[in-house]
Amino acid sequence: MLTQQELVQLYSYDPETGFFYHGKNRLRAKEGVKTGTKSHLGYILITVNGKTQKAHRLAWLYVYGEWPCLGIDHINGDPSDNRIANLRLANQSQNIANAKVFKTNKFGIKGVTIRKDTNRWTARITVNYKNISLGCFDSFDEAKNAYQKASKQYFGDFASDGIR
Repeated sequence: MLTQQELVQLYSYDPETGFFYHGKNRLRAKEGVKTGTKSHLGYILITVNGKTQKAHRLAWLYVYGEWPCLGIDHINGDPSDNRIANLRLANQSQNIANAKVFKTNKFGIKGVTIRKDTNRWTARITVNYKNISLGCFDSFDEAKNAYQKASKQYFGDFASDGIR
């Protein structure tokens, strides 16, 4: 298991920008050169001692001296923004609550759909793996507002507005 001391010897981390830089010169890495590659999901990946790690987890180790005991949430929803001020510990439910809307979402907001049989809008939210119906509504805005209110109620600081 990688330690903070080992990480600090290999890389430097700028908590204001969230970027990692190579430490001492190694075979293919010059000191001071920014490191990391973006994954298809937008996370920054860094290979340390032959093992690929997510930069946000490395940032946590670098700053706090221990591997995060939970998941790490990017507060602003940008998985490539690894500034320490943008990172917080979160369980799976909290992390999902703060997730952005999928690109395939037809309406651009989480939890809102239209019923084709009644042409009414429905809202629902998932809490602790259980779906909760928030009701049927005559307008999109009513359903959106119901989702956003429930999100704040159930997820507090981890609530996202649910909008793309």
